[in-house]
Amino acid sequence: MEILVIDGQGGGLGRQLVAAVKKAVPQAVVTAIGTNSVDRAVYHLGLQGVKCLEETRKTDGKGKTKAIYLDGTFGGFAIHLVQK
Repeated sequence: MEILVIDGQGGGLGRQLVAAVKKAVPQAVVTAIGTNSVDRAVYHLGLQGVKCLEETRKTDGKGKTKAIYLDGTFGGFAIHLVQK
């Protein structure tokens, strides 16, 4: 079983949900996605070998990344990081 948890609001709910799922369903593969900063997420994903498609990067007037697609797919779906 694969479970995708999407969070990023900063309240810690996603972390609690992932812990509860791992405890209740230890054989599940849990992937958690959530960020308050797309630029920091790109940096940390890059440290793990995840590549982003630079040609898809959208920035605001200050140069802060607002959206960017990851290279590849997850379960057949394209994934992009979006700043609210």
